[in-house]
Amino acid sequence: MSDSQPTQPTQQPQTTTAPSMRSAVLALLQSVRQEEQNWLAGLSDADRSAVGTAASWSPKDMLAHMAAWRLRHAEKLAQAMRGETPPQWTDMNLVNQINAGQYAADSSRSWPEAETLAEQAYLTLLTQVESMSDAELSEPQRYPWQRNEPLWGETLGNGVWHPVTHLTEFYRDHGDIARAAAIHTRLIERMRAVGLPDSDLGNSNYNLACLYALAEQSAPAIAALGEALRLNPDLTKWSRNDSDLASLHAEQGYQALYAGVEEEDTTKILINRDDLRQLQNERQGDQASDLAGDLDDAAPLVIDVREPEEYAKGHVAGARNIPLDQLEEHVSELSAVAAANRAIITYCNMYHPGASRGERASALLRERGVPARTLDGGFPQWKRAGLPTAKGQ
Repeated sequence: MSDSQPTQPTQQPQTTTAPSMRSAVLALLQSVRQEEQNWLAGLSDADRSAVGTAASWSPKDMLAHMAAWRLRHAEKLAQAMRGETPPQWTDMNLVNQINAGQYAADSSRSWPEAETLAEQAYLTLLTQVESMSDAELSEPQRYPWQRNEPLWGETLGNGVWHPVTHLTEFYRDHGDIARAAAIHTRLIERMRAVGLPDSDLGNSNYNLACLYALAEQSAPAIAALGEALRLNPDLTKWSRNDSDLASLHAEQGYQALYAGVEEEDTTKILINRDDLRQLQNERQGDQASDLAGDLDDAAPLVIDVREPEEYAKGHVAGARNIPLDQLEEHVSELSAVAAANRAIITYCNMYHPGASRGERASALLRERGVPARTLDGGFPQWKRAGLPTAKGQ
């Protein structure tokens, strides 16, 4: 659990149709805090006195961890309101460092101190959201550093999805799948009641499906998965490669969900590091050059779809940085590259094979008619192999 990070929906919509996103966020923050209090009330004395480790957190460690991310996000919102540029937490290595430091800082806290911190963190985030307008939470272009993502998405990520993930893991690890599933079910009902977009409802149903599938409860897993795919069809293709759903593959109900859906051959959409390096060596050309001009037989155009701060810390030498949320803007340019017979390869850190940013990027391009492949293993494997890398913007 020490490498967990505040999660957010797989895809954040650019706009919202909710009459009041501020009211929706507040309602969901309150709802999840109640789930947290129910969890606290059910803990035994042994749970409360348990001593964790950096690799296996105790309930006290988990409680302090959730509180820390609520406080961290409340400060981020306050910085946005002051016109400052707050930190970004898209780099998993950075998140892991933050979590490790936070664990060390909180390990000496007593249980009462952790409970007090959790309550204060919740109230701080709630008060901060209450002080903001719908426009400040919902306008996607309001904060340039937010890269066209409204603040409500990350607010729910740190204040709702993140604690729900930990509460679910706790119950699952204790063999109580019913309680873990009930948290998701109640959250989905509340999300629907406050008017969250279908894509987010789909993502939450998908998480519920994975929970059931990992517990080998196929009937409820297939039902939740069907609802997820109905609400968010973008989940369809890459969900077929999700190992969390492996226990369902032989089920007729599962197979029926994908009837008529063309299955992509991963050998055609993934390229391993050695094959990419060979392709680079075979062709001449500057990967980061201007897109105009004759590109026949040029080296592959390698696109790093991570955030700029991740790219700056280290990337495939010559790769161009186009964050995933900006890729749509470059489709016409990339179409010209592909038309000139130049290979296009996307990559990220690939921490979540089957649903990684690199794979989603190449899938988006293929859906727009631009042939693209993804570097299997992403930047970490490329770097570990000692292949050429660079740093800086």
